[in-house]
Amino acid sequence: MLEVKVLGSGCPRCYSLERNALAALDAILLEAPGLQVSLIRLPDPMSFLDYQVFRTPALVVNGKVVYSGNVPKRDEILTWYRAALTKEEP
Repeated sequence: MLEVKVLGSGCPRCYSLERNALAALDAILLEAPGLQVSLIRLPDPMSFLDYQVFRTPALVVNGKVVYSGNVPKRDEILTWYRAALTKEEP
């Protein structure tokens, strides 16, 4: 299971991060067909505090903040997805 959350209030950078996160999800699904994935956008600033994020946009993968403050490229996000999947317990 891969659970991805995009934290951001809805600025253009937030939407860019969401697009890159979705593109990386498409790529990971090609590598691992049948993998269960979810992507949630959290625009509420109060939810940012749950993850101790003070700069948006931010990306959370399986409950861990992997990036905040800018927009990472699709390939960088894909690396974080792969890392999260290798740490997953059966």
